[in-house]
Amino acid sequence: MSQVLTISCKLKVSESQAVKLDATLEAFMQALNWVNQNTPQKIVNAVKLQSHCYYEVRTRFRLSSNLAQQNLSAGSRCSQSCQAKESSGESV
Repeated sequence: MSQVLTISCKLKVSESQAVKLDATLEAFMQALNWVNQNTPQKIVNAVKLQSHCYYEVRTRFRLSSNLAQQNLSAGSRCSQSCQAKESSGESV
């Protein structure tokens, strides 16, 4: 069994770094919304979602490869969660 450790920290960044971080977070959130709005509901598999959206997310939102992949992984988990709730009759 593996153990997972979590570290919480506060970053001390310069004003220019803060602006860049805010811009990156905004782009990431916009990309999540775009993926949610532009992906057919039937796609919940992370691999299919990546083949459907990866390059568009990288180009449109200028995200790095790592951030684009994390974005699509989060989008896939969200789609799976919503689909499971719909199947059980819960409101989404």
